Amino acid sequence: MEILQTVARKILDFFWPEDLATKAFEDGAEAFTLYRTSNKKTDLDTAITNFSTSLDLRLQRRNEWAADSRPVAEDKVQTLSTSIADTYLNYIIALLDRYWKFGNGKVDAEQLMKLEESLFKEWDQRCPPGYAGVTFNLGNVYCQLYRNIVLEPSPAAYTVIDDKEAMFQKLRAMYERLIYLKDGEGGQTQDIKRMSLIALSKMFVLKYTSSSTLRSSDAGSKKLLLSDAINYLEQALKLFQPPITSLSPALQAEYRDCNDNLATAYFMRYEAGAGGSNAANASDPQYLNKAIELFSASQKMYSEDPRSPPAIRCAHNLARALYKRYESLQSYPRPTRIAGNRSVRVKAGLDDLKEAERLEKQVKSAFDSLGEEQTERMKLEDVKRDVMLLLAVIAQQV
Repeated sequence: MEILQTVARKILDFFWPEDLATKAFEDGAEAFTLYRTSNKKTDLDTAITNFSTSLDLRLQRRNEWAADSRPVAEDKVQTLSTSIADTYLNYIIALLDRYWKFGNGKVDAEQLMKLEESLFKEWDQRCPPGYAGVTFNLGNVYCQLYRNIVLEPSPAAYTVIDDKEAMFQKLRAMYERLIYLKDGEGGQTQDIKRMSLIALSKMFVLKYTSSSTLRSSDAGSKKLLLSDAINYLEQALKLFQPPITSLSPALQAEYRDCNDNLATAYFMRYEAGAGGSNAANASDPQYLNKAIELFSASQKMYSEDPRSPPAIRCAHNLARALYKRYESLQSYPRPTRIAGNRSVRVKAGLDDLKEAERLEKQVKSAFDSLGEEQTERMKLEDVKRDVMLLLAVIAQQV
């Protein structure tokens, strides 16, 4: 019997379709290279089909070895494992291209989730070339799927998972792999780390804003989402190389966006503490002051294009924050000054009120210049309405 097993092993080794697996992999790589030039979906589909065939053959070989009672040389096992990991990686890269470019979303997303788990299991603790890039792209896919679940009226049409928390944890796992990955490992760069931090922070804010029905006992946990977002954004800002003015226009825009998001997160964190009856729930003015500081810094960076949507939103948000600070000071006793022969009460925070009014008038002027059609095209109708409402409120205070 042992002689027969030895003969069978030799025959299997001779005829084993590793040559077929290698051929399929090489055909897939060739088709993918051709696709990069042609941009034809047919070439990409061919690549994906060949990578799938190669993977099936290699996994089949592993299963055959596992079923065989005779041990397999360690170098052969390691070589096969490396080949399987490479096939998973290339298969996923090709699927990612099809997901983003050809709208095969739901089908490819389901396949990506299956393959991703197997790839990271295959890699174990290793971070080979391509690790950072594919992890970041998978995180971006899960971000889009999470948005679909949260924001789309019929999320089942876009994603195979309708569990918000499960999808949130998947995207979080992808980005956190990169946040703690050292530069150079698996192709990690400062750019990938920075973009991962920003993307993850946005998802924490989205989770916060979409959790409107939490029980009061969960309010503290909900606020922690904003604290995490603030932490990630502060880390991201530190990864921009100063001076900011020396950055490319694209990076300067990304910096402004990051700064705006951080200001917004601080403002939201301030408002999250409002309305409580005890010190633990009270608004902390440090969050509001920080939001004003950051919005003010961003506004200076928009001076060359004050009519752009980001500039308009930033100016309006700064006005809102300034008015909120003015409003918070009205509960304190007003200071007194002498006017002629009589004493008068001075409104606290009057400078904030006047600056909020100036900013909102500036934004209103921008809207008047843009016109209704352009305002609608920029999707700023809600901002315009809020500006007019705040101006009306301020007029009653002045």
